[in-house]
Amino acid sequence: MDRTRIDEEFRRMRFEGLLERHERGRVEPDRGGRDAGISERSFRRWRDRLRDEGPSGLADRRTTGTVLRRLLFHCLK
Repeated sequence: MDRTRIDEEFRRMRFEGLLERHERGRVEPDRGGRDAGISERSFRRWRDRLRDEGPSGLADRRTTGTVLRRLLFHCLK
């Protein structure tokens, strides 16, 4: 397993623990985001994605666009 996947899995596990506490009313989104190392807005987005898409909604989306742009750029050369 590469480092990106390990980091993603760790981030997902930590977020799910904080989300569970949030849903029980013990943690506000701003505190949950701060504890997860993300903004309150990101915390709410991740919460909604997990609810709508399940665990796959928390997959890191940053690399997907980069890879696609790189492939497209090389194909157009």
